[in-house]
Amino acid sequence: MKIGIDIDDTIFDTRKYIKVCWEEYHDKYGITRYTKEIPSTINTGWDDPDITRFWDLYRDKLCGIVQAKKDASISLIKLRNNGFGLKIVTARPFYQR
Repeated sequence: MKIGIDIDDTIFDTRKYIKVCWEEYHDKYGITRYTKEIPSTINTGWDDPDITRFWDLYRDKLCGIVQAKKDASISLIKLRNNGFGLKIVTARPFYQR
């Protein structure tokens, strides 16, 4: 059996680092219609210029600083050792895979 596993907030603790980057972005660019809290549309607001600019500026940085969740590798190894095929599912650009 094969299992599809998402990267963000499943294997890696992405949300924690998005929050840090969003606060930096908010302070640096003076975004007035958003607070320092991550907007609920952070992953769906592609027609929003602030969110689009955030991802354009921080996507690569996030890929470099995000850390795996504690014991994620142990869980993946156990699944593989028990005969499961693992497939990573992501909407990330090809160069980040």
